[in-house]
Amino acid sequence: MIEATEGEAPMFQNMQVLDASIALAKNAGRRQAASAQNLANADTPGYKALRVSTFQASFDSASGQQIKTTRSQHTGSAAPFAFQDQIINRTSADPNGNAVNLEEEMMEAAQAKSDHTKALSIIQSSLKILRLSLGKS
Repeated sequence: MIEATEGEAPMFQNMQVLDASIALAKNAGRRQAASAQNLANADTPGYKALRVSTFQASFDSASGQQIKTTRSQHTGSAAPFAFQDQIINRTSADPNGNAVNLEEEMMEAAQAKSDHTKALSIIQSSLKILRLSLGKS
C-alpha cells in the first residue's frame, strides 16, 4: 500500500495510468490504420492483410522487460509501456491471393475505435483529477 503524505494524491505519484492510456490510444490508432489499409486493398490480388496485435497481447509479450533507471529521480513509469506492437500478415483464403475479410476488418475497426475512446476517457478523467488537485477547474 502506498502511503500518501499530506496534500499528495497517491494515484499520481507515478503516471502509469496516463502512460498506459496513451499506449492504448497509440495501439488503437495503429490497429485502425492497418484496418483502413486492408479495406483499401480489399480487391488487390495477392494482397496480404495486416493485423496489429491488441494492446493486451503486446503488453503481455513485453511483461518480462526489466525497468532501468539512470538517476534516482527516474520513476520508470514509461518503461513498462515501451513495447512494440506485433504486425501479423494473414494468409490468403481467396483464389486471387487476397487475404482481406471485410467482416473481420469492420469488427477490428469497431474494436479499435472502442479502445481509443476508452483510452481518451481515462486520459480526460485523469487530467481532470490532476487539475482539481491543483485547485484549477
